[in-house]
Amino acid sequence: MKRVLFHVGMPRTGSSSLQYFLHHNPALLKELGWKYHDKVFSQTALQHTQIWHLMKARRLRDGRANMCLEKYLEEAIASSGDLNLIFSCESLSYDWFRIPERSRNFLTTLAHRNGWECCLFLRDQESFAESLWRRCRVSPKMDGVPEMGTRLSLKEFRNSPYLKRWYEDRYGMKAMLSAFPWVTFIEYSPDRDAVSDFMCNILRYSGELPPHPRLNVSPK
Repeated sequence: MKRVLFHVGMPRTGSSSLQYFLHHNPALLKELGWKYHDKVFSQTALQHTQIWHLMKARRLRDGRANMCLEKYLEEAIASSGDLNLIFSCESLSYDWFRIPERSRNFLTTLAHRNGWECCLFLRDQESFAESLWRRCRVSPKMDGVPEMGTRLSLKEFRNSPYLKRWYEDRYGMKAMLSAFPWVTFIEYSPDRDAVSDFMCNILRYSGELPPHPRLNVSPK
């Protein structure tokens, strides 16, 4: 049976580096029996944002949105032939609490019904806070923190009610998703390589990986 795997985040856990690697190494993935879905919408953000756009489409009722999303994914899966298929969209975990009825439905209903697997990277609170703070200073609105990251010091940001809520919301996912055997968790560390963790723990690859950059969208 063909396997379908969704890498769903979380944000700030090496997603960009992983997406870059999967997109640029199709031959290695093919040797392992996998394919990274080739319909990405930006060369600077190699995630499958169409999944996110379909899931959050406000013009569609929940049932209709589910049907459109499922149809899109079924067509993509069919086009991959005999290869197992990987999707990556960290926005699925980013919107876990913004549009909970749809993101939770995707991860707990659609995935279960179709036999899809999910992979979720988790990050400790201290390094997560620093990474999010740096990201917010570059582009506050992208992480839903209007101007907050530019106004607060790192110490203030770590102790802010907003960060506490942001962190608890995202990690509330783990408590709910732990009940589902098709979800795999990986503890992310900025000292390790997310690509190596994914290839080793998820795809069970034990060989030497091609050289690949560790992308960082935040300033040093």
